[in-house]
Amino acid sequence: MTIAGDAILFITGASSGIGAATARLLSVPGRTIHLQGRDEARLAALVTEVTAAGAAALHRMASHCIALHRMASHGIAWHRIASHGTR
Repeated sequence: MTIAGDAILFITGASSGIGAATARLLSVPGRTIHLQGRDEARLAALVTEVTAAGAAALHRMASHCIALHRMASHGIAWHRIASHGTR
């Protein structure tokens, strides 16, 4: 698999383990890497590593992502009910 040098990547579980290792491995100049994880301090440290490698990095705590996911799922459920009924 080839990933473009200017790719925008989203990595979940980035605050440790395979997620953090993947972020480090894929950090090259020109890429933008969105990091999501549960440990704010580790994410901040990883952003420093990723940007030192030349990539742009942004991070979000998992709790923020879960809240957004729940809101989106709730909206989809209401849209489905409004459009198709409850069955």
